[in-house]
Amino acid sequence: MIAWIEECISSTAFSVALNGGLHGFFTGTRGLRQGDPMSPYLFIAMEVLHLLLMQRLTNQIHSTTTGTEGVMPVRYLGLPLISSRLSATDCRPLLAKVDERIQGWEKLYLSFAARIQLIQSVLSTLNTYWAMAFILPKGIIMLIEARMRKFLRQGGTNSGMAKVAWRDICRPLEEGGKGSALEPLNQGLMCRHLWDILQENHKSIWVTWIRTIA
Repeated sequence: MIAWIEECISSTAFSVALNGGLHGFFTGTRGLRQGDPMSPYLFIAMEVLHLLLMQRLTNQIHSTTTGTEGVMPVRYLGLPLISSRLSATDCRPLLAKVDERIQGWEKLYLSFAARIQLIQSVLSTLNTYWAMAFILPKGIIMLIEARMRKFLRQGGTNSGMAKVAWRDICRPLEEGGKGSALEPLNQGLMCRHLWDILQENHKSIWVTWIRTIA
């Protein structure tokens, strides 16, 4: 198969169109000319070759290790290990944890001050853990903050008016708020990762890996 692919690449020939006619003739040494009928077959061959190599690698891993083959995403320390951008589906465990916490607190009929404290110390910390690792989808951020606003406004009841605007609650701690809203916090944490990469003397394993593959 390798020889066939090499033949497809090295046997191409070109002519120059000048004043409505073809002039000259020379062979190519790399690549396929545009419109070459062999191009689709070459890509099919490469795809088949890729699948064969991956299958052989998988078989070698299975022959040398014990265990079962898993599927992505794999969870590690509560976070999904994914090879692509974080999606709303990947964030379902985060939403489930937020709902679980709130449902347990709603039965306690807590005061307004107690609800603010729980949002600041528990829910915000839970969201920050994810925000440190991923760029959270805006839709997920809106759903999480909607849940926190509802819990703060209603508590264990089905009614209630907002006593303080959410933008005021998200003021910095020095100004009496609970801290930054989730979206700017997420952006700031992502900028921190970029800052770590730009620092020449930063020695973390993650930064070293990023610099290796970049």
